[in-house]
Amino acid sequence: MAKDPEGYLKDRAFKYHQRVQEHNNIEGERQVEQARETVRLQRANQEEQLTHQDLGRTKDWNRASIIQGIQQAAQTKAFNKSEGLHKRQLELNKQAAKGAVGGANNRRYERELENHFNKSKTKLGIYTAQAKLNAVRKEAAFEAQANFLEGIKNIGAAANNIGRSAVKDTVSRISEVAGKAAASAAMINSQESLFNLEILGLNEDQMGQHETQLSIERKHAAEIDKIGHGYLQATLQADAKRMAKPMMMPPIAKPEKLPRQEFLDPLPYKIPPHPVKGVGLSATSGAGGAGAGSGGVSGALNMAGATMGALATAGNIGAFGVTASFGPMLGPIGVGVMGLAYLGDALEWW
Repeated sequence: MAKDPEGYLKDRAFKYHQRVQEHNNIEGERQVEQARETVRLQRANQEEQLTHQDLGRTKDWNRASIIQGIQQAAQTKAFNKSEGLHKRQLELNKQAAKGAVGGANNRRYERELENHFNKSKTKLGIYTAQAKLNAVRKEAAFEAQANFLEGIKNIGAAANNIGRSAVKDTVSRISEVAGKAAASAAMINSQESLFNLEILGLNEDQMGQHETQLSIERKHAAEIDKIGHGYLQATLQADAKRMAKPMMMPPIAKPEKLPRQEFLDPLPYKIPPHPVKGVGLSATSGAGGAGAGSGGVSGALNMAGATMGALATAGNIGAFGVTASFGPMLGPIGVGVMGLAYLGDALEWW
């Protein structure tokens, strides 16, 4: 035990403050390093998570873009196929309409050919009737001429006879000539009547044939219109089945990187001022802003600091300084402080 208890306490407190400051400096640097490591890990974990999310979003974007391209290609392929079918359907419609028109023309030609044959037969009938009438007239004229000549000859032969019987014979011969002439005239009139009736019938046939020709033309025009309407309907049906041209979809926007959170790195540890002998060490100054120890050390430090602070305030001395004016009052107090110092030394508080 030193003879100077006050100096001994000051030395012990100063050494204790030095050890506490060293401990606090180590602890402060460790806490700063731990804070830096925590920030680094947080920054690394965030980067890893966001990079993983960015990679997943990029993969989703690539997959969606591929799917969109496949769908666009499928729609384009279907449209091209639809266009090919539509073109072939129009060609088929044209061929069908052309064949239908050809069939209608053939049927018109057959009907017109038949009607033309009937017209020719009618004209031939008129020519035949006229020729027959002319032949009858010619034959009647020749026959009348022959009868007339024969009658004149007979009348002349009868005129050479004399007597009453001769006159009768002449009259008979004249009557015979007149009868034959009347018979020829009657035959010609009858033949002309038959000719007129036949011509009337043939004229009716011609009128019917003319109407037949008009009917053939009207029916042909109606068939052509029907074919045209059918062709138009088939074209409209083909257009209705035609696939609309697909629109090019806009490309899917490429996802941007997710925003990163900014981390503030901790400030470097600043070593507090070294303890000064005879001056008490506060919790903040002794710890350098990092805290003042822990456990029993912190409790002892706080107790000692409070006690020494009270003594310093009462005697206007430092943390453990005693002025001459309070020298006589250190009896029991000094013994108590010295006992506390021994106890702290035995328990290795400092």
